[in-house]
Amino acid sequence: MRPPSRVVCLVVIGAVASVVMAACSSSSSPSTSSSAPKPTATSVPSGSAPSSTATTSPSSTTIPTVPLQTATYGEFLSPTGNIDCSISAGASHQPPTEQVFCATLKPPQSVTMDGSGSLKKCSGPGCGGNGQPGAPTLAYGTGTGAGPFLCVSEVTGMTCTVTGGKGFTLSAAGIKQLG
Repeated sequence: MRPPSRVVCLVVIGAVASVVMAACSSSSSPSTSSSAPKPTATSVPSGSAPSSTATTSPSSTTIPTVPLQTATYGEFLSPTGNIDCSISAGASHQPPTEQVFCATLKPPQSVTMDGSGSLKKCSGPGCGGNGQPGAPTLAYGTGTGAGPFLCVSEVTGMTCTVTGGKGFTLSAAGIKQLG
């Protein structure tokens, strides 16, 4: 006979899974706007558990999101560690900036995107990333963001967009402009 605590635990887990499945499968009326929604980021201390917040990407798939280190700034790495990124969405830096910066170690390349979706690309020596020590890893299939920015970690690279769908995908294969 199982101890009662395991049975209760299994019942609770089953109930939570049912609620999550119901929330994920509920349909809402289609939006008439063609712009991507802004991601929501909450201020959570470093090392905290991922948020259960979900956002919708331009392709209308639900992506679990995790918060940045603050509500307006954060750094993160791809699971391989070859891509490092930072998002700054305003007042946390002086002068205030609103940009995403992502770089690869190999090959050395980087891209900076402002809040309007304009890109500045760099490739070659002096353009690679440095893999911020202690930066959290953004697991494949999850996203993070602040302000108009949303970055999603994918097996094929890091994709970052702004509201409206402009952006880029960065991988060892290069920088692909979106929108």
